[in-house]
Amino acid sequence: MNGEIKIAQEIRVQLEKDFYYTDVTTASAIPYLSIVIIDNENSFTSGPSGNSFTVKKDGIYGYSQLYDSGC
Repeated sequence: MNGEIKIAQEIRVQLEKDFYYTDVTTASAIPYLSIVIIDNENSFTSGPSGNSFTVKKDGIYGYSQLYDSGC
């Protein structure tokens, strides 16, 4: 951008153990996203009650979630 190389912030994590959730009427954080594959800004934290990260720069961010049923 304007002749300057910019590296986008990227975080990719994997569940440490299975997540079961049956109460579909209440929102819940997904815990144990603790296997960090990529975190190029070192801003991701995770634990048994949820996870968080810090957005370091203004921009447009995408989110995707993959599901493997084990079949």
